[in-house]
Amino acid sequence: MKAVVASSGYIISYLPIGVQGLVPPVLILLGTADVVIPLQDARRFENALRADGKQVEVKYYEGVPHEILNDPKWGDQSRADAVEFLKRKLAE
Repeated sequence: MKAVVASSGYIISYLPIGVQGLVPPVLILLGTADVVIPLQDARRFENALRADGKQVEVKYYEGVPHEILNDPKWGDQSRADAVEFLKRKLAE
């Protein structure tokens, strides 16, 4: 695995092994209005990755709800951000 896109929910509480098991770079995509995955949980995941020396990029979309990749207004942009990240990381 060369890259991970964590969209609307890939956080520490779902990783029984914690962040130590994640080796590839991670892109976190989350809407700040997500009521399923609170913003503070995503930030906790981001901070844990950084503290463990992992490569992490984040895109927080202001006012966007859960399932950002399928959001009618932000889906195209969030998918484009994910594709751009994957293209860069898979080319390394």
